[in-house]
Amino acid sequence: MFGSFVDLCGFAAAALTLATFAQRAMLRMRVTAVFANLFFIMYGWLGPFYPVLILHTILLPVNSIRVRELAKGSRRLTGFNTATPVPL
Repeated sequence: MFGSFVDLCGFAAAALTLATFAQRAMLRMRVTAVFANLFFIMYGWLGPFYPVLILHTILLPVNSIRVRELAKGSRRLTGFNTATPVPL
C-alpha cells in the first residue's frame, strides 16, 4: 500500500491538508497548514514533483506570516467588519 518514504510524505501531507480544512480555530488551521506545506515540500523535492514543490514553497512563508500575526493578536487579519451586512 505505502510504496516508499516519498509516498508516506505525500499521504501525510494529504492528511494534514484534510485536517487543515476540518479546523475551526484560525491559529490551529494555519499551524496545521504549515506542517502540510512542509510535508508537501518534502514530497515535491523527493518525488520530484516540481509543481507541488513550487506551490508549497510559496505557501509556506504565507502561512508562517499568518501564524505569526495570529500569535501576536494582530487586528489587521480581517478585511471587513462582521457587523456590516454583506449583499448576496
